[in-house]
Amino acid sequence: FIYMMDALAIPSAMVFSKFLLKRRYLPVHVLGGIICIGGITLNTVSDLKGPDDADKIGLRSHVNSQEHLKGDILAVCGAVLLGLDDVLSEMMIKKYGGEDELLFVKWFFGLGISVFQ
Repeated sequence: FIYMMDALAIPSAMVFSKFLLKRRYLPVHVLGGIICIGGITLNTVSDLKGPDDADKIGLRSHVNSQEHLKGDILAVCGAVLLGLDDVLSEMMIKKYGGEDELLFVKWFFGLGISVFQ
């Protein structure tokens, strides 16, 4: 999960910043994003192995492939939203300033959500 969040947040932030902030990227940056997406694809496909393979390597055999796929889709959605959050945060800082205020608001609402959960 953590791997997928990190690996997909970077390309999604690149895409959002391309459209929202009008950024330009060099071919080496695009290649890095493609490598990240390739790794995510391989990771997701490897989760779709059958239950026989799960028993051999000691994975949770009681979780079926649809549940794995559902979890991967939710992780991808979370990573894309994380990339969007990064770009929107950068837009807010550039437009209104106040890095300290942004960090405080993220901390405050993060704390509230964590306590509520």
